Amino acid sequence: MKKINKSLPPNPLTKFAKHNPNGTWDDFRNARQPYDDLKKQMLQDQGGICAYCEKKFSDASPSQRIEHFHDKSDMNSEHNWALDWNNVLLVCLGGSTPEDKKQYSPNHLSCDAHKGTIKELPAACEGYFLNPIHIQTTACLFIFDKATGKLLVNYDVCQQLATDNLSNQYGDNWCMLAEQTINILNLNCERLCADRWEVLKFYNSQIKKYREMGDRAGLSKLSESIFRNRFPEFFTTWRSLLGKHAEEYLQSINYNG
Repeated sequence: MKKINKSLPPNPLTKFAKHNPNGTWDDFRNARQPYDDLKKQMLQDQGGICAYCEKKFSDASPSQRIEHFHDKSDMNSEHNWALDWNNVLLVCLGGSTPEDKKQYSPNHLSCDAHKGTIKELPAACEGYFLNPIHIQTTACLFIFDKATGKLLVNYDVCQQLATDNLSNQYGDNWCMLAEQTINILNLNCERLCADRWEVLKFYNSQIKKYREMGDRAGLSKLSESIFRNRFPEFFTTWRSLLGKHAEEYLQSINYNG
């Protein structure tokens, strides 16, 4: 999961909320042009990748939707979560298209499509899984498993975050928070693991090329070529694969999302 930096208001949603403080999400969606304009703004903010799984949105329409991190239907407070700019993320369809359903097993859903199936998850879900708007950026919370294509918890890093002031529902247990993020969003579904294997194949081909050239700086060059684009598809997979070379480059550019 990559940190998402929200652009500063105003934008179509904040303008609508200002004039309609008690409005609903359906009210905003029915104002079709502002909704479409908001998606364009979010596409730019996120560099065209899903806020949860980091998959690039395809050119097919639609290939993305707006997701509310905190359930927009939460009526237990006076806050209007439906129109909160800092509560919306652009996500992929999570395997919910007819084509995906034909190709993959029933447990193929991911991202908000899978999150929505978890009845135990409260509307106020802050602290139950990571929010890409608030995720820390100093180290990689996950490790890519080359054998399975899965994301695993980076326990060494997560244990170092035990003193972080971002509380969660697991007693500041960041290992559990990262693990629950994988589970709630089903980030290790068959479909996403297959996509990460494609990243690994390209990585291996580049390593082979640099090895044949006798270029000892190959990994550093590859890190720069990948992360020069702030929003590479499967950012976390690349960050894990490139290890210290990724961290050195990200540190050199003062990476913060």
